[in-house]
Amino acid sequence: MKWFKHLTASRNDPDIGAIITRFGYKGYFLFFRTLEIMSDEFSIENPAKNEFDFKWFLDQFPRNIDKKTLIKFLEFCQDSLEKRRIIFSLNSKNISINFPKLKDLTDDYTSRVIRGLSEVNTDKVRSKSEKNPLPKNKEERNKNKETREEIKEIILYLNEKIGKNFSDKSKTNIDFINGRLNEGYIIADFKRVIDIKVAKWKGDPKMQDYLRPSTLFRPTNFENYLNESMPTDKPNPIKERLQREREKLNA
Repeated sequence: MKWFKHLTASRNDPDIGAIITRFGYKGYFLFFRTLEIMSDEFSIENPAKNEFDFKWFLDQFPRNIDKKTLIKFLEFCQDSLEKRRIIFSLNSKNISINFPKLKDLTDDYTSRVIRGLSEVNTDKVRSKSEKNPLPKNKEERNKNKETREEIKEIILYLNEKIGKNFSDKSKTNIDFINGRLNEGYIIADFKRVIDIKVAKWKGDPKMQDYLRPSTLFRPTNFENYLNESMPTDKPNPIKERLQREREKLNA
């Protein structure tokens, strides 16, 4: 999601006022910074919720915002505000954030996409009592099988490159990959994106957590990543000097 709607009178919202009273204008920043992070990692399939590695999530805030301050702020938004603007859960590694109003604040394009998905889901509910039919013909069944194999190959390639264990059965991962395949991209394109971003981000404490399907294969990212150049090897002065000497001898 490229932007979200922000009313100019947000300061007068009772809940925002309560946040400012409790945390000062640091609370105002924490609220909208959390909203920015949720928007940046926005998922059409689940527009109000997301899960993050907590260390990565904390790193998205300035250094003077420590874990204790952030947790107190989230607890206040969850337990003390009338509308429960932010709902969260935290374990030893991950934090799950639910921002119920986010889908109502999306840009116009994203809102249209969400409405479209909602209409599709409504049609599914209407026909829920009907038995889900198999693909109509052998060609369609073979195409579905081929797509599943492509998803497995892409996820396996990513896991091998970064030493992780992302699942090829995760609905979120499947949706992101399927979306790009339906746009006409091929397996080689996915592997190129993986290779480029692994070369740039692997080993970087701030960036390596972004090496995940939801970031690499997100529609707003994929094409840009695909068109980036592969990092080149660092210059080797000794190798360059030997090359120049060879060129002189051959001149």
